[in-house]
Amino acid sequence: MELQLPLPLYKFNKEYEISFQSKEAELLFSVQQSVLDILDVESIAKFKGLIDHAGTVKGAEINLLSVNGSVLLCTMYADWEDGICECAFIPLSSSYHRVSDKLTGLQNRLSETNFELFEKSEELSEILKRYYKLSGPFIELTESLAIVPIFGDLSREKLQAIQANVFERAFRAQPDRVLLDFTSVGFIEKQDVGHLRDFIVTFKQMGMETVLIGMHPAHARILAPFKNELEINVDHSAKTAIKFWMEKENLRESR
Repeated sequence: MELQLPLPLYKFNKEYEISFQSKEAELLFSVQQSVLDILDVESIAKFKGLIDHAGTVKGAEINLLSVNGSVLLCTMYADWEDGICECAFIPLSSSYHRVSDKLTGLQNRLSETNFELFEKSEELSEILKRYYKLSGPFIELTESLAIVPIFGDLSREKLQAIQANVFERAFRAQPDRVLLDFTSVGFIEKQDVGHLRDFIVTFKQMGMETVLIGMHPAHARILAPFKNELEINVDHSAKTAIKFWMEKENLRESR
């Protein structure tokens, strides 16, 4: 993994001992001997599972502790080479992160008293829905081509929030083709794969061709049982897929 951007970057061994920490990492997180010490305690097990078993990690969500002790939601990219892991933690976009901070603040307050839990539950629910909707925006590339980039781990609740916004926008726009971009998707829970299947099938029922792009091998395996039923195109490279379909759209419009 060759990252030339000014990102919070770490190098550590299989015992999680840090051998390198970029200046950006020092500014954003505290200086520690072990990478586990910069993680939120509830994210340590998930981090170990990703690092020990996944090998290469692209776009998984993880909670870290900032230099002032607050929890910071980041996307994680990691790769191993010669027993050393290079790992970058990228804070989420400002709009997404502001919602995440507000959500975290409300969750902390709601845990203080049962009265506050009752008083703020509906506000928390609305913010949570907005937080999930930001994980799958509907973007019109042309009149006949749209893309839905999906971010973070996929759960039933997140899919329900995404599709409520996406299907309404798709119905209004009526594109011929929708690209579902999985580049930044982390875990897909096995018990929720049926909801993902329903999400994809709905586009077909609306008369729109669906192309899955940027899929990781783990995503392909979990969707394998539905491959024949879905009858969808798959392109593992999001960059080449977007270029191909945009060129195809431009060629069609020029005729």
